[in-house]
Amino acid sequence: MINYTQRIKTLTTRLKEEEADLAIIMDPANVFYFTGFNSNPHERFMGLIFDFKTEQYTLFVPTLDNDAALAESVIQEIIPISDEQDPFQVIQLHMDGINSKIYFEKEYISVMRYEGFQNIFKSSTYFDIGPLINEQRLIKSRQEIQYLQEAVDIIEKVLSDGIKKVKIGMTELELTGQLELLMKKYGAVGPSFATTVLSGEKASLPHG
Repeated sequence: MINYTQRIKTLTTRLKEEEADLAIIMDPANVFYFTGFNSNPHERFMGLIFDFKTEQYTLFVPTLDNDAALAESVIQEIIPISDEQDPFQVIQLHMDGINSKIYFEKEYISVMRYEGFQNIFKSSTYFDIGPLINEQRLIKSRQEIQYLQEAVDIIEKVLSDGIKKVKIGMTELELTGQLELLMKKYGAVGPSFATTVLSGEKASLPHG
């Protein structure tokens, strides 16, 4: 079993050393890494917030994901946000707004959301939590290594069987569909990024 609580403890220990007052994690991959809850909110807001003044961890999720978050997340305090609500107003209702040193993922956050947080946490300064998370995620547990090996085994089988499905006259999209079907057949949730199949002259273009 993945120990999500230990992952949170490791990160919060580092953040306390940095004297952080608040930490905000919004990248779905990182939310999953620390909570066990896996979801792509698309345009909706989802965020894990650590408040070091109150020692409270809160997961804000779209209302559509509330039941799944309650079932899967190690975070006990889960706040749903409906499509009719302004997520920053919801956050403000649950935060005192008095924070001075805030950490968030600078590579992930949009200008609009940055301004939204500025309106809540006035006179605060912002720092990048990304390097701390990346450094922590470099160290893999035995179970994570097993998951990585499982992913490698799946894609090796996909490539081995997929190449047999190539036929003259087949389009690149058709082969893409066949490969992604095999991924799911062999146990993958889906590709980690968009599948790219290139043939002929286009094979020299790594990203199509």
